[in-house]
Amino acid sequence: MVREDALTPLLRGDLDTVSFVRAYVEFRIDYNVLRCMTGPIVRAGGNEWRFPHPGSRDALCGLIDGVVKEVQVTDAAIELRMDLERTIILPLDMKSRTLPDGRVSPEAVHLIPADERGGLDVARMVIW
Repeated sequence: MVREDALTPLLRGDLDTVSFVRAYVEFRIDYNVLRCMTGPIVRAGGNEWRFPHPGSRDALCGLIDGVVKEVQVTDAAIELRMDLERTIILPLDMKSRTLPDGRVSPEAVHLIPADERGGLDVARMVIW
């Protein structure tokens, strides 16, 4: 079951950090951590970049200081619309979960929500 309600804390949140951690990318949005293991995609200005392909790191970092305006979840992806021109797509489909060595990852995205003091609340972590 898709858990769109879990992403509500990200709405109107400021994206202040994009971290590249070996096999995944992390986004920090108002202290919440959103971790993508499936190669996030940026759509902006009619262009599209998929991590780790050329230009994708710059496109992802270009989203810093953006505010999440809308969140949409389907069986295929989580989409965070930053404004009319910029969207982050976090693939959830099984094809996107294939690792370079041919194994399939059971997890695509993690959300670790922040508590009222800004600390990470691991007990409320959601995994897609």
